[in-house]
Amino acid sequence: MTAIYWWVIALMLGVSELLSGTFFMLMLALAAALTALAAHAGVSGWPWQVALFAILSVGLTAFWRRHRPRVLRVQDNALNQGAGRWVGRELVLTEGISAGAGRAALDDSFWNVRGPDCAPGTRARIVSVD
Repeated sequence: MTAIYWWVIALMLGVSELLSGTFFMLMLALAAALTALAAHAGVSGWPWQVALFAILSVGLTAFWRRHRPRVLRVQDNALNQGAGRWVGRELVLTEGISAGAGRAALDDSFWNVRGPDCAPGTRARIVSVD
């Protein structure tokens, strides 16, 4: 294969990376670009080039997975937790709690709350959700 094929493959993988945002295709695109440079340097024969591409793909992907920034590994702990993401937040009681039940404003909505009797306007902390 000539180097132009590897440049086209690298470009297609690079565009795929832009569409996916996973950084996986980026390593494959980089491997294809390095294979294109090797083809320019004289590595001839498609079996050698495909083998080089495979080795570079595995090596670069393993390197990226080991050394990628920690920022990319952090996940949003509130994701898919529903109302559980509000545990620990403070809110203001809009209606006092009497007989263990009342209402409170949280962000742009009102919620039913349970707890010890309190007067309206009291600040309360969410300790659990049902």
